[in-house]
Amino acid sequence: MTNTTNTTTNKSPEYFVSQWGYEQTNVSFYKVLKRTAQTVTLIKVKSRRTYIDRMNYVAVPVDELAPQAKPFRRKLRESFSNGDFYDYVWVNDFEKACKWDGTAADGSSSY
Repeated sequence: MTNTTNTTTNKSPEYFVSQWGYEQTNVSFYKVLKRTAQTVTLIKVKSRRTYIDRMNYVAVPVDELAPQAKPFRRKLRESFSNGDFYDYVWVNDFEKACKWDGTAADGSSSY
């Protein structure tokens, strides 16, 4: 008898996160819709912020689409840091998103 378990129904969503900006640190999360060996199809999702003080916060993704979000495909790239390899993509010219490790991402606002 063969044990056939459907692992896709119990699998948690995979996300990429970017922390970008100049005078403040914006945090953006992207849900993986499709992944191949060389590309990922992503869509921007909302995040939940918990403020540490007036300007600093931590954020985690919420499985709800961001306003006007549209799927987009990017080439997967690999980098090496702190003894580990990690996946990342270029969202646009100034925003690089890395595979999210499950920990809250630091951000800041200018108000």
